[in-house]
Amino acid sequence: MRLLIVVLFLFVISPVSAETVRFLQSIPELPLPQGASENMDAAVLFDAPNGRFVQVELQLQGIDSTSVISYYQALLPSLGWQEIENNEFLKGNERLKVFPSDSDKENRIMILLEPR
Repeated sequence: MRLLIVVLFLFVISPVSAETVRFLQSIPELPLPQGASENMDAAVLFDAPNGRFVQVELQLQGIDSTSVISYYQALLPSLGWQEIENNEFLKGNERLKVFPSDSDKENRIMILLEPR
């Protein structure tokens, strides 16, 4: 019985059972929602004298764009971002926008980070 309790305890605290939080490669401080992947082939990244500019496309599988937008609306304030308009956030000298892709591809989200 004691062995069974130890095995169950190890299984519960095992890192294999815990979900791993993934982050965007292009914006490393921004978590990537479950069911989304970053399309680095479509990413635009450069540094300007007044800040960085990043445009990235998230491909969604098993999750819809409304859920991803809601995820970021709930998460970003806890990371120091202040929502100033619907799906538009400010932090320091940066502005972040999260919006559905206007391309004809379904299940895509665009994230735009730019200087204020």
